[in-house]
Amino acid sequence: MTKRMQEIIISGLVLLVILFIGFNSAVYFFRLDITENKMFTITDVSKNLFQDIPEQVHITYYVSEKIKNLHPLPLQIEDMLNEYAAYSKGKITLTVKYPIKQKLENETQALNIYPISFPVQEQGEYREIQVYMGVAIQYLDKYVVIPFINQIETLEYELTSSIRNLVKNKEKVVGILLGRSDLTFQHYQALVEKFSPTFKVEQVARGEDIPENISVLFVLGNADLNEFDLFPIDQYIMRGGKVLFAVEGVNVNLQYMVGFKLENQPLLNMLARYGVVVKPELVVDNLPVPIRDRLGIIMQRYPYWVVAHNDFVSKTNPITSKFGGAVFYWASPLELKLPDDVEGELIVNSTDQSAVIKDQFNIRPDQVMVQYEMAKKDSMQSYGLVAVVNGSFPSYFSDKDIPFRKGEDRKWEDKETKSIHTRLVVVGDADIGAALFDTTNLYSNIVLLTNCAEWLSNDDDLLQIKNRSAQSMDLYKIQDKEKRANAAGIIYVLNQFFVPLLVIGIGVWRYFSRKKKQKLYEQGSV
Repeated sequence: MTKRMQEIIISGLVLLVILFIGFNSAVYFFRLDITENKMFTITDVSKNLFQDIPEQVHITYYVSEKIKNLHPLPLQIEDMLNEYAAYSKGKITLTVKYPIKQKLENETQALNIYPISFPVQEQGEYREIQVYMGVAIQYLDKYVVIPFINQIETLEYELTSSIRNLVKNKEKVVGILLGRSDLTFQHYQALVEKFSPTFKVEQVARGEDIPENISVLFVLGNADLNEFDLFPIDQYIMRGGKVLFAVEGVNVNLQYMVGFKLENQPLLNMLARYGVVVKPELVVDNLPVPIRDRLGIIMQRYPYWVVAHNDFVSKTNPITSKFGGAVFYWASPLELKLPDDVEGELIVNSTDQSAVIKDQFNIRPDQVMVQYEMAKKDSMQSYGLVAVVNGSFPSYFSDKDIPFRKGEDRKWEDKETKSIHTRLVVVGDADIGAALFDTTNLYSNIVLLTNCAEWLSNDDDLLQIKNRSAQSMDLYKIQDKEKRANAAGIIYVLNQFFVPLLVIGIGVWRYFSRKKKQKLYEQGSV
């Protein structure tokens, strides 16, 4: 056989292999994902989603054709949607539509999908263009719409939770009950937006029975709640309701910059009955808090704002398994004293450099450092900031009469005295999740709260997806100024000197290697 014939046969076999791979790539494929959390590969939860889908789910991706040539995000979204379709064994179909090119504006408007300004780089200049990047998910005659996707990190969580809710025909609802009069629902708009589209949010009035459609109840604040207000919350828990309580043991008055103990406060007494003691103290720590100013981000030390870090959280609870940090404002320490049939854990704690202020709560920034130095002499340790408890809880009103309020007629004649198995979360900070202070960690606080909502609603597997969001590599995560400066210096040297020298060294090595081979070839050695 001639050498020419061998080359033809080998080329033909290679072509056949390529064609075979191409024909089977729709069924058998793999993705090389080198990101730490496998951000561009869907999890087993999403891959096995087809097992819970009786009828076909249709996904329509509305995207502007122009943006696909200017930014990687649209293709990343399409790749992920294709993975859903490929792993679904025909239960999920994908259609890509171009609203502008195909003149589908009326169709997108009916779905509340509109073009949004998106930053791109074109011809060396940054500018914003109006583009579509929305997804509509249809199951039978029901729809869920993600109007605009601006990041890939949370897309799998939104898709899987949306498909699951559609198929189950069950809408998850978070009820928000404000237990304080100094804040309004508007202070929690960032939290409400983060819940969408996986949770619907409804405001719950104090003193009224908790609606049956509420999947999870958030009680934010405790200063203005009395026993009349608490009875429907207690009975909601007795029926198996799941609740997050964000409470305080010390009421902080920002006008006078002082704090007052909340002695014999009804909600705190009720939580103690459930097994979580909120102490009338304030935790202090000496780590700097990231705060935004007009020029960017600055670091300030204010011990009453306590920074929680990954080293002091539960690694086994799904809420904090991928903890990204949080800031607690004037937080009260928590302690577990669990009744029978109840289990619990402190899943977020302050650092071991923390202390507690037990009285004379002077919160002025220019005086708090003195209080911290005095307090840490006899109370320096780690303190609980977030507790989770689950089990069968005793009613706070088991040995009390059903409370009444003059002028209001309620039809409660009976009460449950022992709950069915359920879950509770207690946060020792009544301000968490409220947009009160311009700190960089508001987003992290809200992520923590939404993780709690998923855990309370028993969707632990969705937390596995949600917690894969990209971890920040910001140098400001290194709290020590000297260590942060050293890290920045090392990175600067590596980028400015080591990498260029490495490239030059490789080039020189290849040059002399080629010269050596050329010399050996000329001498007939090769």
